[in-house]
Amino acid sequence: MSINTKFDQFKKTRYLKPANRYTIWKVFGMLIVGLLLACTIFIFYFIYQYSYLTLSNANAILTLNSSLGVEIIDSKNFSISQDIINSKKTLLPIPDKIRNIFYYVQTTSSTPTSSTKIK
Repeated sequence: MSINTKFDQFKKTRYLKPANRYTIWKVFGMLIVGLLLACTIFIFYFIYQYSYLTLSNANAILTLNSSLGVEIIDSKNFSISQDIINSKKTLLPIPDKIRNIFYYVQTTSSTPTSSTKIK
């Protein structure tokens, strides 16, 4: 048995056997129709999903536009808040003698502490 006969047997057992010379074009046409159908479904899903989002945003914008008005500002609290903000922006003066936080003076006492017993 030669290699050519094995190749011929493999060639005969193909999965897609064309019945005639237009079978490949039929499969190609079905793939195109399936792709067009999938695209159409995706387009309808996209329009369905985002049209509701657009309508809800438009509704929110209309609601906000209809409720515009002048708000009453409390001038006393506004001036207090401005004074607090300005005081935080100014720097505190640095004193001439600054305590050294890394130098600890040990304080000891010569008197013992009294301890009381709890009854």
